Parts: sequence; structure tokens; C-alpha cells
Amino acid sequence: MAVEAGILERRVVSRVVEYRPTDGSIASWQSKVLPRVVVAWAGLPDDPAYKDPPVEWHMMQDSLAQVNDSGVSFLKIADLIDDQL
Repeated sequence: MAVEAGILERRVVSRVVEYRPTDGSIASWQSKVLPRVVVAWAGLPDDPAYKDPPVEWHMMQDSLAQVNDSGVSFLKIADLIDDQL
């Protein structure tokens, strides 16, 4: 959605897909957090405590990063965000 809104650009470099902020800011892809421009666009709180919010998943509280790392589809993660955050 952020790509469609023009917030991020999609590039393919050596067959690897990258998404970069279009405002010229630099995002650390290893930091496990969204770029600030995406946080602002999505209307999420810009609070350090909110970097990886917990969601209920399989009757447990897991962080979004843990849910993502377990192989859950982005569509399902989007549903969790819509429903719980």
C-alpha cells in the first residue's frame, strides 16, 4: 500500500526486491522497524515503545516481528494490524 501511495519505491537489485523511502531518508533494513516516513503515512504512533507492538496470535501474545518471522502472509499480518492496532 505504501508503494501505491508513493511513500516507498520498489526496486530490484540483483534479483532482490528492495523498498526504499521516496523522501530521500535512509532506512536501516536490519533495524526491524518501519521507516519513519511509513510510520507517519500509516498514522502509527512515533513512540519507541511502539516499534514492535504485540498482537494476539494463536491464543498468545507475539510481536509483529515474531509473527512475520514465523512465515505468516503479509495479508494476514495486515488483518492483524487492522483488527488489533
